[in-house]
Amino acid sequence: MTRTLDLNAKRSERAAARGEPLMVTLNGETFTLVDELPVEVAHLAGTGDFDRVLGILVVPEDRDRFRAAGPSMNDLLDIIAFYGAELGESSASIVSSVSTGAPSRQTSAASTG
Repeated sequence: MTRTLDLNAKRSERAAARGEPLMVTLNGETFTLVDELPVEVAHLAGTGDFDRVLGILVVPEDRDRFRAAGPSMNDLLDIIAFYGAELGESSASIVSSVSTGAPSRQTSAASTG
């Protein structure tokens, strides 16, 4: 006997449980997110293509307005968390590598070379 998982039925169940669409606000504007977190987000985040990730997460009719609103990397992380997920360790290390200001001073004249 063949067993089949009907993903369309599962999506319908998840949509019914979710109810209203996911929305975000930024700079006084409201944007609609896609219903479910696409698998492509994980791949693109791994490549560092965060602009495309943001484009995939917002419904097509809101994408240009959303990009114009100037979302930050932290906004992206918050949106991913809104879906109940998080970016993997490699993506997180990219975020932690973003400069927060001037580099610190050298503490010693010694060389490691």
